[in-house]
Amino acid sequence: MNENPYINEDQLYEIEQWKRGRQLAAIVHTEGWAILKDTLRQYAESANDALLRLAPGDPTVLTAHAAASALAQQYKLFMEDIDSAIAAGEQLPDVLKQTLQVNP
Repeated sequence: MNENPYINEDQLYEIEQWKRGRQLAAIVHTEGWAILKDTLRQYAESANDALLRLAPGDPTVLTAHAAASALAQQYKLFMEDIDSAIAAGEQLPDVLKQTLQVNP
């Protein structure tokens, strides 16, 4: 049992992820979530399409590639973070379990 009344940064992060996950779980299966996810995905696809429309040797290829790559990465990381938070929301953090056991 943790007798320290203070919680560390990792525990705070775990609690925050748990709270976020519980909130996000309520919206991910809604039409609004599908629209949001599709909108973000379309940004990445549009940037990629714009890149592919450029002729080889076009001086804007590097900039267009950077934009397409960044948007694709942003979408991937966003979805991973949402999935991670939802997974965290399915399990009560240990520090909260300990608090419940100490203070019934």
